[in-house]
Amino acid sequence: MHPLDTESDSAKQRVNSDIVSIASTEPHSRPSSQDIRNGSIPTQDPAWFNIIKDRKTNRDLDPRINSVSVGNLVWYSATMNPTTATLIQEQQHTHNIKYLIPDLPVQLYGHVQKHPPSWGLDRIDQRTDKLDGLFHYPESAGQNVTIYIIDTGVNIDHKEFQGRAQHGPVFLPGATEKADKNGHGTFVAALAAGSTYGVAKKAQIVSLKALDDVGAGRLSNVLAAIEWV
Repeated sequence: MHPLDTESDSAKQRVNSDIVSIASTEPHSRPSSQDIRNGSIPTQDPAWFNIIKDRKTNRDLDPRINSVSVGNLVWYSATMNPTTATLIQEQQHTHNIKYLIPDLPVQLYGHVQKHPPSWGLDRIDQRTDKLDGLFHYPESAGQNVTIYIIDTGVNIDHKEFQGRAQHGPVFLPGATEKADKNGHGTFVAALAAGSTYGVAKKAQIVSLKALDDVGAGRLSNVLAAIEWV
């Protein structure tokens, strides 16, 4: 039996009340992409946190609770100040909280090697030490497989994809632009399923944009994209 099933109604109500109070906190704006790159994110102001639980709380308690399942865990995203976060951490076992994780910024690496030797395809198709200079792959080549690219978007009209790429949702708050203005997502998609350097040359590609045009985003953006898949 799950630990919460043995708790009294009053104890369960305390757990639910705590979650409601966290979710009801007045939202504060998240740091901008420039703040993330500069490392100038305030630490004392209320910030976004991801709350990972073992089982789902009734979402009808408060429609403002942002709750989705990721695997066997349930994830909530909410704002709270450091004092509240510390209190929740101290009582996390009581509240059946698995992890309390700051909604950390995520950022692409700033350096990419241009025109590297394409030994990767040659390497993945054979176990012997000596490479033969060829990429051997089955005729199916990933046909009927869908690859989801969680990145800066994908240029779905690029000739490398031969009409096999499409846009999925955008997971950046307030953003609607699906195009890849950075290039990284298109690069990754081409490595996965491009007709020239891709591994699965006939696979379908779905672009899930979770990073902005400078390659910045939040952990919660990525989690939301994973949940959508």
